[in-house]
Amino acid sequence: MDVETQAGTGVFQGHQDQFVAEMVQWGLPRDTEFVVDGKKKTFADFHHESLMRASVNKKHNQELSWAILIIGENFGTDKEWTNKDGEKLTFEDVVRYELDQPVDESAACGGTHRLFGFTWAYHRHREKGGTKEGVWKDAANKIEEFKKHARESQNKNYCWTKYVSGRGEGQDLASTGHVIEWLALALTDDELKQGWIEDAVSELAMSIIKGRDERIDGGAFYHAAHGLHIYYNRRWGPLGSDPVIPLPPKD
Repeated sequence: MDVETQAGTGVFQGHQDQFVAEMVQWGLPRDTEFVVDGKKKTFADFHHESLMRASVNKKHNQELSWAILIIGENFGTDKEWTNKDGEKLTFEDVVRYELDQPVDESAACGGTHRLFGFTWAYHRHREKGGTKEGVWKDAANKIEEFKKHARESQNKNYCWTKYVSGRGEGQDLASTGHVIEWLALALTDDELKQGWIEDAVSELAMSIIKGRDERIDGGAFYHAAHGLHIYYNRRWGPLGSDPVIPLPPKD
């Protein structure tokens, strides 16, 4: 039970496990039925496929940003398993793999998917009583490091054009949407009220309104809209269907 991945946008997902991860974030029940080639399956079968395919062996050229979210949410952040290649893994192995990958313009979407994945996992781990030690301490430090990078990479118009890799000019919906999507998850309640992020959210919302009659890339628009939704939910409470958001630890 897999979703085909191809580069770019269209009828396929652009990143490994992203469709399933998006549905997990919206709380799709695990027993939701799918009919594939005439056979009844459930959403949980997709989760199992993500678990079995995940690998930290680089020859597999894995993009584990979304697998982290699926595995952590459905199997727990203390999960241990053997994948379909016979590789013994722990959830912390997968988090470590992602922490060691680049967060810059060489990575998919500037590494923001990666930031989102291990931030989600870290928050969920702490929410379940996990400690801030080992790989989790490194995750917390990297989250704080890239909060600063995001602030430093923000353009004078409050938007982003190079994700978190440096300042640019103008407004780029993909960069701004991806960065705000991650920041809306990563920032503390107090940080979400700071002027620099409020101005960024306002500019993003206005850019969507102003461009409502123009053609827009579906992937860029999804991340922008999702970021605005997370931000609104965290600032003012549920707006329509409430996504499943693990909140930052109080420390």
